[in-house]
Amino acid sequence: MKRFDVVVVGAGPVGLVCALKLSRAGVDVLLLEAQSELNQELRASTFHPPTLDMLEEFGVTATVIRQGLITPTWQVRMHPSGERAEFDLSILREHTRHPYRVQCEQWKLSRMLVTQLTSELWFDTRALDVRQAGDAVTLLVERGGEREELECSYLIAADGARSAVRRALALGFEGVTFPETTILATTRFDFAAHLPGLSGVNYCWAPSGTFSLLRLPPSGASRSIRTMARKSKQRSSPRQSIASCSASSRFRRPTKCCRRGLIASTSASLITIALGACSSPAMRRTSIVRRAAWA
Repeated sequence: MKRFDVVVVGAGPVGLVCALKLSRAGVDVLLLEAQSELNQELRASTFHPPTLDMLEEFGVTATVIRQGLITPTWQVRMHPSGERAEFDLSILREHTRHPYRVQCEQWKLSRMLVTQLTSELWFDTRALDVRQAGDAVTLLVERGGEREELECSYLIAADGARSAVRRALALGFEGVTFPETTILATTRFDFAAHLPGLSGVNYCWAPSGTFSLLRLPPSGASRSIRTMARKSKQRSSPRQSIASCSASSRFRRPTKCCRRGLIASTSASLITIALGACSSPAMRRTSIVRRAAWA
């Protein structure tokens, strides 16, 4: 049976960052990924200031910025009237080296991180079961159609919302799912030519539902914009959302968006790993509403 200090399950951004951090500290790490290659699906596209600060340690922040699109402001808008409140991240310049958001596809970050990786990375390896003892974790995996057991002191589960590790440990995933249908699309359509005053990131309310417009980095001579259309029976009004945003710069998300955990073999504790957690208390407290254009 092969033995490692730490095994990380899931080679997404969180798993890659964990493996990088540990290997650079001299820890013997094995990173496992169920797929045959890094995921290139259209997923997250925004990097916030604390995440950009954190990624500097791994030498990839400058590349993220170079391949991405700097977005210093974002908006909450009413459609079609165009009334809007704009949030200016430059107010955080005393608390971060990157007082802006960067729009860059998540898969690009994964590619950057894997080039820095010095530990082993096994693709096509699925976690099947986990057993914990007093001083070790035994992980059953399937690799190349054959089952194999691995042993480690610590196991990090970064394998997403349907975590095989969490399921094997019978750990619940309590929360609620918003009663919404979400459509995600990428298009070259120039929304800014039809919606005056758009920022790089826009959360919009319309009579028929809510939608978001997020500009992505240029592709050739065209611009790519990510759109999300939502429709829900229960929605907060734009003014209610603005009031909430004004009170705090932190946002509440559906519980099911929390997807990261760490299992320690000696204490069996569950620790949430948040990529890009706010590094400054002042950043967590500061309200970043700069101006509102309500009639």
